[in-house]
Amino acid sequence: MPSTGLGSLPGTDIVEALKIVTDEFTDFMHLPELPKRGPGADMIGRSGALLSGVASDLAIETTPTGWKFTDAPGAHVRRALSWLNEDLDRLEERIGDSDVRLKVQLAGPVTLASTIARARGERAIVDPGALRDIALAHREAVRMHLADVRRRVPNATLTLQIDEPAMDGALRGDIPTQSGFGRLRALEAPLVVDLHRALVDTIVESNVTPWLHSCAPNWPLELVRTAGYRGISGDVTLLTDEDDDEFGATVEAGITVVAGVVPTWDEALASKPASEAATVFPLRRRYQRLGLLDRVKSVVVTPACGLGNVTWKSALIAISRTKEAARTLVEED
Repeated sequence: MPSTGLGSLPGTDIVEALKIVTDEFTDFMHLPELPKRGPGADMIGRSGALLSGVASDLAIETTPTGWKFTDAPGAHVRRALSWLNEDLDRLEERIGDSDVRLKVQLAGPVTLASTIARARGERAIVDPGALRDIALAHREAVRMHLADVRRRVPNATLTLQIDEPAMDGALRGDIPTQSGFGRLRALEAPLVVDLHRALVDTIVESNVTPWLHSCAPNWPLELVRTAGYRGISGDVTLLTDEDDDEFGATVEAGITVVAGVVPTWDEALASKPASEAATVFPLRRRYQRLGLLDRVKSVVVTPACGLGNVTWKSALIAISRTKEAARTLVEED
């Protein structure tokens, strides 16, 4: 059973990070993100910088309160793109023309619009026109990025993970205003579905498998099916019994469940348990309860979240536990 990482890792050395990923996740590698480098190496900075390549008025820069859009690419964009190019150069050196399974990650359009402020004013998500402009530029940036990855590792089987941690809050009207004293109006679900359906079409046209990842409490199971994603990724401890019908329908639709089962904070990773049976038991029990235990072998196992904020010692334990959890899930079956 395959296992992989979600994206972020500790440290600032991409060569070290890639060596660990390619040595440990041999059946499903991923391009690491190293947010400890600074602004522009984080998920928002990296994905936002790619927008400037297709829409100069959607360039980004940092502010004391986060990111904002600006009308011309500056030092922050150049630094973000430089790091991304370095990472892809090192990936090409490491993988080359090998026939491997590889995942890359980008923030989704709703999260970008929920996180980045307009040049003057509130977060971009308050403006439907701005959201559509961001989504359009995002699709073109995705197309160009995937073409670049494909050129560098031509024989890899590619998956693109779209990270949408802010989407649940945007749909529930729980995104804070810039002042922090209020909440922004909720997005309408049909609009979000339409944006993601168009994004999925772009990814599939690039001959890449689209996954959606969300670390929010509510797994967007219906949206994933409706928009056409081939995989859904999240922390399995956040699923409840009320999710059973939607979860079962998602599995029966042939959508890959990318199950975050290993905790991702230092205290929980202080030591490695003798067995991961308890770790995978809730997931097995859900499949069994739904009469879908024969489908559990299609699961891809991951840590519950990114590992950018833990120590390297903890990250290595998490990686080891993730691989062991995948083996245990199969053995238990």
